[in-house]
Amino acid sequence: MKHCEIGSYDHQIAVPVPKHMIQYRSNRVKAGLSNKIGIDKCILPEIQELWSKGIITYGSCCGHGEQESMVNVDKKNIQQMIDMGYEMNHPDKSRRDTLKLKTLTHERHILHPQQYSRNSYGGKT
Repeated sequence: MKHCEIGSYDHQIAVPVPKHMIQYRSNRVKAGLSNKIGIDKCILPEIQELWSKGIITYGSCCGHGEQESMVNVDKKNIQQMIDMGYEMNHPDKSRRDTLKLKTLTHERHILHPQQYSRNSYGGKT
């Protein structure tokens, strides 16, 4: 998959806000927004895996082959993410809610964690 430009939404897919994020979904609908959110296709499997573990996400980006991929999570999920081996990824070190995704995105190919580790997304290599 070729990366799109940073700021572009060309490679996103609209997915329903997961059920465990009911308050987030409700707030979006009240604000006149869709009950779906756009996720970059190349990181969607990892985001869905986080959702399956009850992680509340507020934003994510694959990095478009130019930056590291990232996800913003609810403050109550930060320690859970760290326990699963995720690392902080915000230039402002006081921002603990932004973490580096494990999906490695490169110019020519995308490696999901299960392709380079025996463990799932949450496992340590």
